[in-house]
Amino acid sequence: MFTFCPHCATVFAVKADHLHAAGGQVRCGHCKQQYSVVNYLFEEITAAQDAATAHKATGGQVEVPDAKTREVERLVRKMEAGPRIHQASGSQAEVSEADSLQVERLVRKMEAAPRVHQASRSQAEVSETDSLEVERLVQKMDTVPPESLSLPGGWQERRFAWHDVISGIGVGLLILLLGIQWLYFNRTELANDTVWRPTMERFCDFLDCNLPLRTDHVRVELLERDVRKHPHVDNALLVNVTLVNHADHTQPFPVFSLSFSDISGNPVAMRHFRPDEYLGETTDIKAGMTPESRVQAVLEIEDPGEDAISFQIDFL
Repeated sequence: MFTFCPHCATVFAVKADHLHAAGGQVRCGHCKQQYSVVNYLFEEITAAQDAATAHKATGGQVEVPDAKTREVERLVRKMEAGPRIHQASGSQAEVSEADSLQVERLVRKMEAAPRVHQASRSQAEVSETDSLEVERLVQKMDTVPPESLSLPGGWQERRFAWHDVISGIGVGLLILLLGIQWLYFNRTELANDTVWRPTMERFCDFLDCNLPLRTDHVRVELLERDVRKHPHVDNALLVNVTLVNHADHTQPFPVFSLSFSDISGNPVAMRHFRPDEYLGETTDIKAGMTPESRVQAVLEIEDPGEDAISFQIDFL
């Protein structure tokens, strides 16, 4: 198909799918003006060239589409929009295929007539009968409810079903289970967080579980430390350590390391001691260190040798 710009009389080709996508509107590549192509559409290039010449000769005024033409444009856009996504019902009104074919025939008949300047409309006009017929069909299409139009082939309207509810509940339970697993595997870090701790405590009260004690070994102070030769065992040392918890909460007994160095500061020996290794059997290790409580530990270790002249204790 061919058209000409009513602003500059430039003739160019157009494609039907482009018109469908743009709703009948085109923009001239020469003068960049936009106009409705329905009044300037031709099947042959010669017809378009002749109409453009006549249009230019009459002064090049842009034609304003009348009411009937606007109705046809709206009808074309409605037909191009395709089926509505609603389930068709046999008892509801439908636009018959005969009506659609009749509309297409009338539109083609209107498009076949030369579109020229408003002053020369008497040379090529669609008959009043055809215009009234188009208007009648447009009104008929307007009265059809959207839900009565059929879906594309093979499509079905989505209806509520109980298995949808069951699937939703299943997905929700899986998400809840995933959240519980995340809380469980990160419980130690969350228990030490001052923001998460109250939430975790309420969570464990509900599930009847126990949270790990909050750990703040920075608040554990080493009050006394002493390393000397064992009075009764050869090649052994006796280590005495006194700890105090200055935190405002109970926390686990710390693991501490005892290291020995030579005169140059090079490490000679080192060992880590767990609470069950430096606490007596009467101490409840799981209960932890209460605030401001003192803990005394006595250890018997092997003498690292004469090179070890200094020692250091660190909490881990």
